[in-house]
Amino acid sequence: MLLWHQNVALQIINYRQNVKIRRWWVRPINKRKQQGFLCNLFREIRSNDHEEFFMYTRLCPEQYKILLKAVTPYLRKRSNRKSLSPDTRLAITLTYLAQGDSVMSKHLEYRVGKSTVHKIIPEVCHAIWLALQPVVLPTLSADEWKKKSEDFLFKWQFQNCVGALDGRHIEIQAPPCSGSHFFNYKGYFSIVLLALCDANYKFK
Repeated sequence: MLLWHQNVALQIINYRQNVKIRRWWVRPINKRKQQGFLCNLFREIRSNDHEEFFMYTRLCPEQYKILLKAVTPYLRKRSNRKSLSPDTRLAITLTYLAQGDSVMSKHLEYRVGKSTVHKIIPEVCHAIWLALQPVVLPTLSADEWKKKSEDFLFKWQFQNCVGALDGRHIEIQAPPCSGSHFFNYKGYFSIVLLALCDANYKFK
């Protein structure tokens, strides 16, 4: 029994020696958010240069406002520490997705911790799905499917058609230890996106 206690004590000591001591809870550079991208250039192009804003986020300012309102209930955090606003979270995620940027660039632009950016992106993507899925991709009834078939017949003269399906290779970085699994015939690593559209070019 004594030997077991000594063993446990040694493990605790070794663990404490290996634990990295944090120099600070929040990096000093990340505390100065008023100097970050969101409080300066992002707000400026959102107000004054809608074309540039669209190029940066793939949304018009009005669309951004509507999306922000829709996802805000899913992005509110309850914490003892002051959490990032839904506006900041959405801006980070949209610009990351639209520009194909790295987490490091978002961390520096918005003055947010790297690990925080890693958490924000999937959280916001999930919030967007929860907010928009019932509106954009609702579950259709038999009558609604029949209406889509009639649209194809009226607009494109295709009978008994409810959707047009096509695929596209989306270039990715090769996942670790994946070998040639994601390597396509075009000569790069990708995943295949399949999309189904109705007669009015709307995704289903």
